[in-house]
Amino acid sequence: MSDARFATPDLRRKYADALHAELAGIFMRAPAAEWESQLSSAGLPCGMVRDVAEAVSLPALEERRLKIEMDIPALPDRSDVAIVNAGFIMSEDGPDVSDPPPLHGQHTEEVLSSLGFSEEQRRAIRTSPRSSS
Repeated sequence: MSDARFATPDLRRKYADALHAELAGIFMRAPAAEWESQLSSAGLPCGMVRDVAEAVSLPALEERRLKIEMDIPALPDRSDVAIVNAGFIMSEDGPDVSDPPPLHGQHTEEVLSSLGFSEEQRRAIRTSPRSSS
């Protein structure tokens, strides 16, 4: 594009709305995946916006071992799911999770006890309208 309004960073800031409109028109000419491929091939860092299902199905997540298969029995639809692991890999042993997350309120009693609440106080906290555990 050789529009004088966009020749310098200051001009691009000044005419940002016009620049965005021009770019939107250009980017509408092809699907996001095609732009991502072309821009990446040209060495420009980019990434298309994906929904969660698309994002977790990317091959890079498998290659980097970013997903952990887990059985979480308390889930309403199914218990076998994949959760996201830490975003890094260690040389010896990676970060890992072997137990499912606790159920809502599962540790309430032990947490309240460890904080020094009496049994009467714990009961009042657990049965208060603000508490659903």
